[in-house]
Amino acid sequence: MSSLYDAFAHSQHVHRAKILLSITWSIDLICLKAVLAR
Repeated sequence: MSSLYDAFAHSQHVHRAKILLSITWSIDLICLKAVLAR
C-alpha cells in the first residue's frame, strides 16, 4: 500500500516539475524574444 502511494506521489512530483519547467521555458523564450525585438 505504501509503495503504491510512494509511486503516486513520485508521479505527481514529476508532473509538477514538468509543468514548472515548461513555464520557466516559456518565460525564457518570451524574454529572449523581447531582447531580440529591441
